[in-house]
Amino acid sequence: MLENYKDLPLTGQYLRHCIQYLFTGNWHLAAGHLPQGRNLIPADYFGIRVAGSPDPKCCDYVVEALHQLGLRHVRLDFTYSSENSYTKPFLDRLMDEGFQVCLHLIQPLEEAGTMNMPEVQARWRDFIIRTLDYCKDRLEMVEIGSTCNRRKWAGYGFSSFMKAWNIAYEEVSKRGILLAGPNVTDFEPLYNIGLLGIMNKSGTLPTVHSDNLYVERAGEPEAFDHKIAGHFFAPFIKYNLVKKVHTLVGISDYYNIPFTICSHVEWSLKRINRVLRNLEEKQADYLARYICLAAASGGLTRIYWGPLIGQQEGLIDDGTSEFPELPHVTFYGKANGEVKDYRIRKAFHAYRTAAKFLSGCEFKKSLACARGLEVHEFIRGNERMHVGWTTNGNCASISQCYEEKDIHLASAFSRDGETPSSFPSVLTESPTYILWPKDYTPQFRAGSGIMPGVRISQHEDGHYQPVDHDKWSGLLTFTSGEGQDLPSLIPEDLENGNDKKIMRDSRNCVWSMTDPRNPCRTIVVKRHQIKQLHKKLVQLIRPSRAMRSWNGAHELLRRGINTPRPIAFFQQHKKPSICDSYFVYEMFENTGSMRKAFRAFSEGETEFHGISRELLYSELADFLNNMHGRGVFFRDLSAGNVLFRRKDNGHVEFCLIDTARAHFYRGGIGLRLRLSDLKRITHPANWKCRSEFITIYMNKRNRRFSWWMKIPLIGYDLKNKFKHKVRGK
Repeated sequence: MLENYKDLPLTGQYLRHCIQYLFTGNWHLAAGHLPQGRNLIPADYFGIRVAGSPDPKCCDYVVEALHQLGLRHVRLDFTYSSENSYTKPFLDRLMDEGFQVCLHLIQPLEEAGTMNMPEVQARWRDFIIRTLDYCKDRLEMVEIGSTCNRRKWAGYGFSSFMKAWNIAYEEVSKRGILLAGPNVTDFEPLYNIGLLGIMNKSGTLPTVHSDNLYVERAGEPEAFDHKIAGHFFAPFIKYNLVKKVHTLVGISDYYNIPFTICSHVEWSLKRINRVLRNLEEKQADYLARYICLAAASGGLTRIYWGPLIGQQEGLIDDGTSEFPELPHVTFYGKANGEVKDYRIRKAFHAYRTAAKFLSGCEFKKSLACARGLEVHEFIRGNERMHVGWTTNGNCASISQCYEEKDIHLASAFSRDGETPSSFPSVLTESPTYILWPKDYTPQFRAGSGIMPGVRISQHEDGHYQPVDHDKWSGLLTFTSGEGQDLPSLIPEDLENGNDKKIMRDSRNCVWSMTDPRNPCRTIVVKRHQIKQLHKKLVQLIRPSRAMRSWNGAHELLRRGINTPRPIAFFQQHKKPSICDSYFVYEMFENTGSMRKAFRAFSEGETEFHGISRELLYSELADFLNNMHGRGVFFRDLSAGNVLFRRKDNGHVEFCLIDTARAHFYRGGIGLRLRLSDLKRITHPANWKCRSEFITIYMNKRNRRFSWWMKIPLIGYDLKNKFKHKVRGK
């Protein structure tokens, strides 16, 4: 924010206030990452950022959406051009219809950096006077500061921002309106400390301390933010959402500011899409989890989610590919698109449900907030409510968390406010609201946690049932129409299936059969058996092969990589790692394998299963690049483990099997690991086909297939020749 030499005096003040605050020790919150217990969530806790449109139908749509959400508090951006545009009548309508408006006054970017010029200061003052006199007493509050710590977006340096702030403070305070600011974006508390310190010295502190409290860079609301001090130190300093809220409230208390709000928060689909799939499901999950944790923290007096309508972040999809030049967090001036193209996202329902269940509640205590499981208790009118979920990809058995009698007396609602057809068996990454009468106290088992080592993914109408049957444990999935018919899927029944067709019987036994719960579906059963002594010794320290296959499949599905839908896994209670275990998955029908395709092309064929060599190579390269870009190192990418079939639209659909060895990373993997996968999948092909395919793969990454990249391929060929000779002898 250094504008020029004129900023140096304010920079000195800024640094001095930061150092003074650090010496107070207020920032050291030993247990700040945990909710502190017992606080009231205000009835007006929930707000939303809105914008108008030249189309009156859009304004009608926005107002109707606010009614559906049950919200009365809105935040509206207002700048110089808004006075003579559709924004002003939209503001009138909001105020006339009784909505509580936080009016965010924004100085144009081109003028924000030139506040040392008298004519610019005069225009800013005149704008504020006209706007406030027009609105009179119909506003709830005025907010000044638009991502003031982002020079590129807002245009401010220290000096120019404080000039704008002082003018606004003078005019707003004259009229007795609540003033919010300084609207620091993201979690950068030194800016909050320094700017509020400068304001305190000049006697211009706001009544409401505002911050755009993002946590999406941490991935999940519960996660410790690795961007503050790196992945190694993150578990030690423990800066999750709750601790960030406590830090901001501590700054407010230090300067005797009574209220702290989050002016803008959202999750961008683009950021989620870097690794995960089911983007709108994850956006809704993160929203609900953020809201619950923020409410439990007890620090914020309001949260404005935003925007209501938008392409990447909106609760409602605007149906366009438009992305604003200035981010919505800085300026949300228009609802883009046409009403006929608008589409309500899952996040809309999640926000409505959170507002319905949490507004006006009393937070009592956190029952679990570690080891991947979050359960928080609230009192809601005449009801006691637990909100529970796990971190991404994990699950927790509800029967392991509560007594059977507690479950029978409870009612449950999904993240979106729906009543499930049956009481859920597991808590997942999608929050569940569980309610009892207020005078009933369920006994949450101390030490409850996630199912150790088990991973799951979300899929439409998919439910999970923990298995605890005689000598078998595990997990199975079912849809609402299938029920939980456990006896028909236990290994003894799978072994004795009437239409059992053996597909492979060597190291492991694999067969297909009709699903006992759904005669229209064919399933594949893989019995993992470990015979060699040295492998049993290694396997003692690892999960069972069936669990690893299940986990690998679900982690692939979470990242949008196609693999047959897992149905169940079973392992024995005693010695699960080395005894026989079973993995059951849905058959991927009408397929060919890349092993046969590569051999056919190596023999001179130009098509395989009606698919040209060029098309198959190109789409396989896209599939593998996507897999590697999402952090998947498959490790067992033999050509026989890559199945494919042609879709009706002419494209090729790929599918991975034998998922037990896959490794997963936070982001895309490097060239060394990519070549390790490529050397396996291209092994059946001759060198001409290998070079052709890998060249296509590399070109899609804007790289050349260099001579040295052949070294791991040659080494893998020699290794296989040696193994075959040893086995032959």
